[in-house]
Amino acid sequence: MKFNMVLHVKLSNYGKSDFLIWRHPDGTEEKVCVQGTNAEVAENCIAQVYGLDRVQEVIENKGRYTKENLSLYRSEGTLDMRCFYCSQRRVNWGPTPPRQVTKKTKDDFERIRPKTLRIGKNTEPGHPYYRESLLCLMALCAEYETQAIITTKMLEFDGRLLEIVKETDSVIQYSFGSDQLESGAVSQGFTNLWRLEQAIRYQEAGAHTTSIIVCDLAQSIDQNIALGFPLEEIIEAERKYGITKRLLPLRINSDKLSMIITGKPLRDIVAPTQYGNEMQEGFDFEVQEIPRPYGRRGNNETYIREVHPDFQEMIDDGTGICGRIGDLEYCDKCDLEGDTRVIFPVDEIVKVEYEKDNKRRRRAPKEQTKLRFTYPEEKNPEVS
Repeated sequence: MKFNMVLHVKLSNYGKSDFLIWRHPDGTEEKVCVQGTNAEVAENCIAQVYGLDRVQEVIENKGRYTKENLSLYRSEGTLDMRCFYCSQRRVNWGPTPPRQVTKKTKDDFERIRPKTLRIGKNTEPGHPYYRESLLCLMALCAEYETQAIITTKMLEFDGRLLEIVKETDSVIQYSFGSDQLESGAVSQGFTNLWRLEQAIRYQEAGAHTTSIIVCDLAQSIDQNIALGFPLEEIIEAERKYGITKRLLPLRINSDKLSMIITGKPLRDIVAPTQYGNEMQEGFDFEVQEIPRPYGRRGNNETYIREVHPDFQEMIDDGTGICGRIGDLEYCDKCDLEGDTRVIFPVDEIVKVEYEKDNKRRRRAPKEQTKLRFTYPEEKNPEVS
């Protein structure tokens, strides 16, 4: 016997803003990031699917491959074609059916009353497969006066979405990388230049639109262009159409990606964790003589220790940036607050400690009243 359970769009009432808290020298604390609440309109990311034929297969089979083809694609090595640099690879792989906006979704809005809602933290929300769910979710944003931050690689121009984005003063954030790093999205027709065409159409129609450039800020602009990052086109689009460009440091967390981007294995570009951002005296084996533009965070993710002068000039001229560079944290409020730019030392971020509670990991800022997080319900997969 087979039966399906409805996959609801759920609002998680904790986000990056709950973990990026700046403790000022006077002891006051400030939530810097505007991303306080997240929602997904897809169960997992459809960028893992290679080619339009397979997309059609997935749609016809409720977000899944057929059993026969599942084994075939696995043997071919084409089962998972997500973006090389995806920061959510551990959580957004698997069946890709749409989530539905239901009464439970509205109940979440009623309970949380989010000021902003990030749509697409873990999965791609702009694919046509999820359009009705996205439109219904945006309708709730309008009802509850919530600004949405829609992050996408696959959103084509849609007049219905345009009007509600304008009504809610929301922002469409097109993510740009290199086609060679985004096999799934590109094989479906969503190339970086296609994305720019859609961004221009939304911008010219009056929607708040931005370009997020995910590239290697440790290398020059010319080096990034040679790797396929469309920097020239994005810079020109900002000049000609007013599409705000933003910088997001590429996370190089694998040898394969490191070899593509730098021509070196990961061990040759990342400084040893124990030496922090600055190489210390007494470091007596040969790595000190090798330029190492990356370091490691406490969570083992890489970060850039110093940006190339080309990108530093952009930052100095006011280009927004999101993330850590060296010992500083950068935030541009997702361009929701105009030219606001926040820069502060990473050692002034409120520390987060982890506690076991009912076999789940609960997060709470140290030396502060614990934040009460509502954990998302368990996933509701199709049951056979």
